[in-house]
Amino acid sequence: MNGRGFTLIETMICVALMGITAALAGVTGAQMRMNAQVEIQQAQAQLVLDSHASAASRGVAVAPEATARVLAPLPDGVVTWARAGSARTLTVAWRDPHGRAVTRSLTVFAKPGAP
Repeated sequence: MNGRGFTLIETMICVALMGITAALAGVTGAQMRMNAQVEIQQAQAQLVLDSHASAASRGVAVAPEATARVLAPLPDGVVTWARAGSARTLTVAWRDPHGRAVTRSLTVFAKPGAP
């Protein structure tokens, strides 16, 4: 290197290193966005379970339009429940951004005579 600037080779090496760094940052950023979306969907599913569990423990029915509104961000989202005596198992199933089927369950003890 002379005293006034960089040679062409040095400049090309710097540009190549910057390109590699940018490519790695792009891949990592995409993975982080995907993981964030998974976390958001899990939180949304927990919200659905909590609202249904709260309604079941009070002995009231959940409005279908409220369930549809909360399930909207979950692709292929569906809520099912199974009853065994006073215990009710609520399950939310959906597809995550990777395309995998995911389920979350919660068991609640409902009031006698709950819907």
